[in-house]
Amino acid sequence: MAAESSARSGRGGLAGCAAAGAALLGGFALGALQNRDIIGGWTYCSGLAAGAVVDSGDSFGLGFGLLFFRLPGYTLCLVIGGAAGMRLTRGRPRSVRVAAALAGAFLLAGLAFWGDYALNNGLGPMDVSRRCPQGRPPWWPSWVPLSIRT
Repeated sequence: MAAESSARSGRGGLAGCAAAGAALLGGFALGALQNRDIIGGWTYCSGLAAGAVVDSGDSFGLGFGLLFFRLPGYTLCLVIGGAAGMRLTRGRPRSVRVAAALAGAFLLAGLAFWGDYALNNGLGPMDVSRRCPQGRPPWWPSWVPLSIRT
């Protein structure tokens, strides 16, 4: 019986380490994608090349935000969403629990990604153009608030 419990804990420890590594990697990937989306919005609305936009924008804030805010924030969303999915399906088959954990992680991280862009997009009055009326990129839904610096 002791050998069986140690085998289970060894497998669980490895799975936990893999999940933590995947959450960290996923958090970094989401943060990098968010920075790309922010630069894409700046580039589209201003009509300038990406290099010129980054040089004139808050490029330090993008790197600082990725490292100290987006990476830990998205990682936590992935971990909390996954844990919530596992918790809600306790007592179900393992495949159901894993599917619920993935769904919870993607749902929570997706909502955080969406909210992060809505609040921290860096668009301001200089980005108001014919291409972006009121500073809003055309791909952003009109019914979702978008924070524009004044």
